[in-house]
Amino acid sequence: MHERLQYPATLDRRASLVAAAVLLGVLYAGSTLVTPLYPLYQRAFGLADLTATLVYATYVIGNLGALLFFGGVSDQAGRRFVSLAVLAMAGLSTLLFLFAEYPALLFVARAASGLCIGVGAATATAWIAELHPGADKAGASRLAAAVNLAGLAAGVLISGLLARYAPWPLHTVFAVYLLTLAGTAAWVAHARETVQRAQSAHPMQRRFSGESSDGRSGGPSRASSNAPSNTSSNAPSNAPSNAPSNAPSNAPLLGELKPRIGVPRELRAAFVAPAVTAFATFALLGFYAALLPNLLARDMHLSSPAWSAVVVAELFAAGALTVVLAPRFAAHVTMFVGLWLLPPSLAMLLWAQVAGSLALLVVATALCGVASALGFRGSLQEANRIAPASQRAELLAAWLLCCYSGNSLPAVCISLLARRIGPLWADVAFAGVAVALAFAALAIGACQRRRAR
Repeated sequence: MHERLQYPATLDRRASLVAAAVLLGVLYAGSTLVTPLYPLYQRAFGLADLTATLVYATYVIGNLGALLFFGGVSDQAGRRFVSLAVLAMAGLSTLLFLFAEYPALLFVARAASGLCIGVGAATATAWIAELHPGADKAGASRLAAAVNLAGLAAGVLISGLLARYAPWPLHTVFAVYLLTLAGTAAWVAHARETVQRAQSAHPMQRRFSGESSDGRSGGPSRASSNAPSNTSSNAPSNAPSNAPSNAPSNAPLLGELKPRIGVPRELRAAFVAPAVTAFATFALLGFYAALLPNLLARDMHLSSPAWSAVVVAELFAAGALTVVLAPRFAAHVTMFVGLWLLPPSLAMLLWAQVAGSLALLVVATALCGVASALGFRGSLQEANRIAPASQRAELLAAWLLCCYSGNSLPAVCISLLARRIGPLWADVAFAGVAVALAFAALAIGACQRRRAR
C-alpha cells in the first residue's frame, strides 16, 4: 500500500534544482505581497501607522517560531516533505489575508506567513546547496540570493499593480498567489530528495519524500552532494559529513523531528560577522518594505500602491541584478563591499526624504539595492562556507533568524520613535545605528581574517 501512495522523484537533478529555486522565490514573493497594501488596510480598517508597522513586524513572530522549533527539521524529515508542508501553510496564510474582515486576522495571517517562510527558506536554501552541481557552493549561494531578491521584487510589484489596476485590490492578489502556490506544490512534489530517511519514517512522510517502504530514498544523500570540502575563502563550500544512517529505529516520528537551531561552538566567532551583516542588510530592506509607502505619501505626495510597489521592486530588482552580474569575489570581500556601501546609501536615502525628490529616491534605492545584495550574498556565502553539511539547515536557520530580526525589529523601533521625535529624526537615528552595525561587522570580520591566516 505504501508503494501506491508514493510520489516518486520524476525530475532530474537540474529540474529539481529549478523546482527548489522556484519554491524559494515563490515563498519570498508572498512576504512582500502586503507591502503596497498597508495604506489600503489603514483606510479600510482605520489603522494607525504604528499598527500597520506592527502587522508587518508580526512576521518575525512566525519566523522565530519556525526557526526555534523547526529550524533544522528538513535535515531530518527531508526537503521535499517539509517543502510541501510549508506550501500548505502558505496557502492557509493566504486564505486568512483573502478573507480578512478584521484587523486581528491580519496579525494572524502575517504570523502564519512568517512561520511558513521561516521553515521554507531554510529548507529551500539547503536544498539548492545540495542539488547545485560541484563542491563549490558559491554558485548555490548566488542562486539562492538572486532568487530570494527576485521573488521579493516580483511579489511587491505584482501586488501593487493588481491593487492599482485590478478589481478588489485587497483580494485579487491573494487569489492569484493561491494559484501560484498550487502550481509550485505540483512541481515540488516530484523533485529529487537529498535527505535519506530511516526505515522507521512515518508512512505519510515516506509518501512525500519519495521513499519505498524499506527506507530507500528517491535521490542522493545530503552528504554525498556536498563533499569534498574546499577551505579556500574564494570558494565557499561545506565540510564533508558521513551519510545519514539507514539503520532501523524505534523512535517515534515526533522524536525524530526534534527542533534544532544554532551554531557549533567552534564556529561561533566566525559566524558573528555574517550574522551582523545580515541583520544590518535586512534592516534596510525592512525599512523599505514597511515604511516606504508612508514616506512616499507623506513626503512626496504619492499615495498610489503602484508607486510604492515600483520603488520597492526597484530595490529588490537592483539587488537581484547585482547578485547575478557582480564579479565573483571571495565571500568576505563581497560582504565587506556591501557593508562599505551601506553608509552612502543611507545618506542618499535621507537626502531624498529631506528634499522630497523622487529622482533622488530612485538613485538612492538603486544604491541601497546594490549594497543590500552584496551584504546578503556575501554573508550567505560565508555562512554556507563555514556550515558543516550535516548541520547546514540549522546553521542557515540561525543566519536567517538574524535576517528576519533585522527585517522587522528596526521598523517597529522607527515607528515608535517617530511618535516622539518625528519621522525624519527617527529615520536619522535608524541610519546611525545601521552604520554603526556595518562598521562593527567590518571590524569583527577583519579580526577573523587575521586570525585565520
